[in-house]
Amino acid sequence: MGAAVACPCASDSGCQQSQPIEPYAFNAERHHLPDEVQPVVNVRDMKLPDGSFYDGPVMDGRQHGRGMQTWPDGAEYQGEFHNGEITGHGTMRCSDGNVYTGQFVSAKLHGDGTKTLSKGQKYVGQWLVGQMHGQGAYTFSDGRVYQGEYRFDQKHGTGSFVWPDGRKFTGEFRNGVQEGEGQTCDQQGNIQHGVWHAGKRVK
Repeated sequence: MGAAVACPCASDSGCQQSQPIEPYAFNAERHHLPDEVQPVVNVRDMKLPDGSFYDGPVMDGRQHGRGMQTWPDGAEYQGEFHNGEITGHGTMRCSDGNVYTGQFVSAKLHGDGTKTLSKGQKYVGQWLVGQMHGQGAYTFSDGRVYQGEYRFDQKHGTGSFVWPDGRKFTGEFRNGVQEGEGQTCDQQGNIQHGVWHAGKRVK
């Protein structure tokens, strides 16, 4: 019987603060095809233990290839499966309106991808086991935009923050807030250099 998974973008996870986790270790053997490849057959409406249904290729009783999985609450995934897991490129549309298109590993957002939330926020960039991690750009529902480095779902490293009225901050972030040297630019193009601590300018 194929594997059942929960919708990985069914909430705002990956777009809010969360606890640090250990880096994901990809298990190459787990995703390696056996020496004797089993025949692949196409199925329709294969029911999985969580009540979801799968349409697409199956190998040795497990989803394998490009297919579609739908859940009773209306969530839907279309994309690649590997040995019964959502692994590869695909699009997940969740019942709360959140949509993710990009890379998955073991049903986790992992690699390059775009997540659009039902409330208007959008993140385009790199992911690590379901969390924003690496280079990315986050657009808030009110038009603010952050572009730069992320570490475990938080702005961390060098980045820029632009407001809808044209103001801009460029500099260092740590654990989600400005920390260290940076510079501001107002609507008239005036630039000021300074130092920030815990999100506040101190120098």
